[in-house]
Amino acid sequence: MNIEKVVKLIRVERPVKFIIRKRFSNKFVAQHQAFMILDEVCQHIITINMGNVILGSGDGERDLETLIVHELIHAWQSEKGYNDRHGKSFQRKVKQVAGKLGMPRLYIKTVDI
Repeated sequence: MNIEKVVKLIRVERPVKFIIRKRFSNKFVAQHQAFMILDEVCQHIITINMGNVILGSGDGERDLETLIVHELIHAWQSEKGYNDRHGKSFQRKVKQVAGKLGMPRLYIKTVDI
């Protein structure tokens, strides 16, 4: 996966920093944070706890690349001012990019609450 191409496809405009942690977290597998100055996003930080990543094809599982794209969609949401997490804006963007990237598991209804 070429991250730069994915960022362009999703239309994330602000810089993105990725933090990959080896340890387990009882809080989250991955998390997006937007850093704001005067109500404007200036940078995104996406943190992934590899100790929580389950690599497989079970009902609630995603591979690492799909997880990264999922969090990039949250970055796009924050830039556009959408606050509905996995709501309509998220699901519309998933429909736009999932087929192009061959990632049908960007949104998992039973997991993405």
